Amino acid sequence: MNSAQGSIDLTFQQKNNTYNLVYNIEALKYIQDATSLIAGCCCGLLQLRNMQGFYFFLVQYISVTVAFALIYNGFNYKRLKAYFVSPFTNLVIDNLFREVASFTMAWILCNCIVS
Repeated sequence: MNSAQGSIDLTFQQKNNTYNLVYNIEALKYIQDATSLIAGCCCGLLQLRNMQGFYFFLVQYISVTVAFALIYNGFNYKRLKAYFVSPFTNLVIDNLFREVASFTMAWILCNCIVS
């Protein structure tokens, strides 16, 4: 194999890995968006108030993230670095404020409709 072919293969692998990384993050974002909205609606329908609602969100957010990480990796948490650049940051921190906002919006909307 010549060096030109090797560099083309390396470039293809880097683009492919970038594509896979973006796909994994978008899949996680979609699942967290949907579950945060559903949890917000449940919280509003149950008429949870103050810190009870945010505890509900934290339990939901952590359990969905852990379930996604375990199921997506075939229950092998040691392979997270193969799917994400920085697993903790990509899984937990990156979407936290986005999910809090969607949860709070659905929570307040459903709470106002019920009461």
